[in-house]
Amino acid sequence: MAKERSSSTNAPKRSSTSRTTPKVSAVKGKTVAWYIGTLENWQSQIVSDLDKLISSAASNATSSIKWAQPVYECDGPFCFIKAAKQHVTFGFWRGVDLEDEKQLLEGTGDKMRHIKIREPADIRKTVLKKMVKQAVKLTQTHGDPSQ
Repeated sequence: MAKERSSSTNAPKRSSTSRTTPKVSAVKGKTVAWYIGTLENWQSQIVSDLDKLISSAASNATSSIKWAQPVYECDGPFCFIKAAKQHVTFGFWRGVDLEDEKQLLEGTGDKMRHIKIREPADIRKTVLKKMVKQAVKLTQTHGDPSQ
């Protein structure tokens, strides 16, 4: 897994007992492992697999819970994971600048793009590792995209 660090802001804990996406903007002291534990089984498998993929493609990346989701950083955020009811979103801050030979990326914003993953078998490891490496390089070259 990517090196995890705790979120630095305070927020209330989830009050719901159902295992879905946390509803808070940031959760102090929570990690990606905690986030995975809050999910349905199929979601947790996808998020766990993506976390491992990111860690292998970007060994210097850190992870934390920001904006109620795992965010991965290396000189600024480069990707995130967000569980939804029917899919898991794997997003990139500078997605418009990534090579997308397989036309996997979705979105219409100025910068961000994402991929919707509906089951673990949908994870295209080779393609996604390449995108993660590109995303890290873009962040290191152009600076923190959230600024």
